[in-house]
Amino acid sequence: MIYLNKLNKFKNWILSKIISRIITILTTELNKEISKQNEDLYTLLKEEFAIAKDQHTFNKIQSQEILKQLDVLGRTLRGKGFN
Repeated sequence: MIYLNKLNKFKNWILSKIISRIITILTTELNKEISKQNEDLYTLLKEEFAIAKDQHTFNKIQSQEILKQLDVLGRTLRGKGFN
């Protein structure tokens, strides 16, 4: 009976070591995968931000051009007595 008790303790110790090692490996691999996904997401966000920045600049230039055209149109209308 004493041997059986020691054998069970040994079995439990071995299982705890194996499970601990498996958990360590899984955690490490999971952390690597999450880090890679975070890097990929960061890269995509940087690209999207650059596109949005370019679009903002383009929209700003277009708005300025439209304002110039409206100013010219307003001056033309006032000059012809429509105002």
